[in-house]
Amino acid sequence: GTHAGDAVGITLDSLLKLTSTKSHDNKMTVLDYVVQTMLAHEKKRPFTKFPEELTRLRDALKCSPNVLKSSLRVLETGVNLMKKEAKEDENIVTEESGEGEETTFSRGILKFLKKVAQKKIIKYQKDLVECDRKCAKLREHFGEDDNCDVVVLFDVLDKFSTSFATSVQKTTDREARKRRMSEASTRGRGDRRRSRSPEQQRGGEGKEGKEGSKESKEGG
Repeated sequence: GTHAGDAVGITLDSLLKLTSTKSHDNKMTVLDYVVQTMLAHEKKRPFTKFPEELTRLRDALKCSPNVLKSSLRVLETGVNLMKKEAKEDENIVTEESGEGEETTFSRGILKFLKKVAQKKIIKYQKDLVECDRKCAKLREHFGEDDNCDVVVLFDVLDKFSTSFATSVQKTTDREARKRRMSEASTRGRGDRRRSRSPEQQRGGEGKEGKEGSKESKEGG
């Protein structure tokens, strides 16, 4: 019945509104109600454990693809500078001796570049290509724009899953307290019934009998 009535979905950051929208008495959020409803249904209860599957989100928040690309460019620049230093060292030796010769310095650099640095750079480049592919797949899965920063998605999911887990714990503790109070109340009623021993009951009946006899005499 509203302008949003034909919506086919929600943006991921809308989940956080469930944690701030409260009931009229401010005692329960929409998220609390959702959690309470899910815990009340045996088939839905297992789905309340999904935050346990998202424990690596905090690590993902520290690995922005943009930062990783920037770090790779720094490494590539460093490798190129090492190549340049090795070449300049060879040129100095050539000028002094009149012939090309590798020094211990240039030989060590070229060995490192060939066996370690270049292989690492190629591996990191492939990893970043795969990272971009998975980030694009993640945006598509959640229906987000292509230019959306996935770190923002990770942050939303981390905050929501944390709030969800907190709500589950709060609801579970509240229900446990209710059960304990109910059990204590039941035990209290049982103890009061047991405290009424047969002797006390007979004593009460004898007292009532004596009072009845006294009233009978007075009446006579």
